[in-house]
Amino acid sequence: MSATKKKYSRSNLGLNITCKAGEVLRKPFYRKYTNTVKREGYVVKRKGKTVRIRPQKSRFLVKATCVKDTGKNSGTPGVLKKKGVLLKFGYSFRLPEENRREALLRAAGKYGVLEVYTRLDQLAKRFEERKPKAAKVFASDRQWIARKFKGVQSGGNCPTGTCGCA
Repeated sequence: MSATKKKYSRSNLGLNITCKAGEVLRKPFYRKYTNTVKREGYVVKRKGKTVRIRPQKSRFLVKATCVKDTGKNSGTPGVLKKKGVLLKFGYSFRLPEENRREALLRAAGKYGVLEVYTRLDQLAKRFEERKPKAAKVFASDRQWIARKFKGVQSGGNCPTGTCGCA
């Protein structure tokens, strides 16, 4: 007997589903049973009786389904795409405005104004749904950067204003 993979049609995988507004289609995937479940099985109720089921395979297919869209993922590449890069300079949305802006100036000196502006924009959009208060702080800091360095769109790299970006 040859070992061939079982082929599923698009309808069996759930790929022909249209999702409601605010939902996205999650891809189908395989989930593995834990060793305990493989060894001891699991209990379900069928027709009022409790039945113990032991899986015959080590994994099972989870069909595609619609899930809640948890946020906007910005696809723009950049130096500051990594998590926690602004933290190195002491930036946190929980800090007072004065401290945050000092940290942003330090980050702009190292990475450039445009990179810092882009990162704040990404953060503001990402946290819009999950943490609206944090998103407002990121958006206000983004606007502050844009006002402080009017040449943000031209990619100015100088936070002091001596190189033509202010």
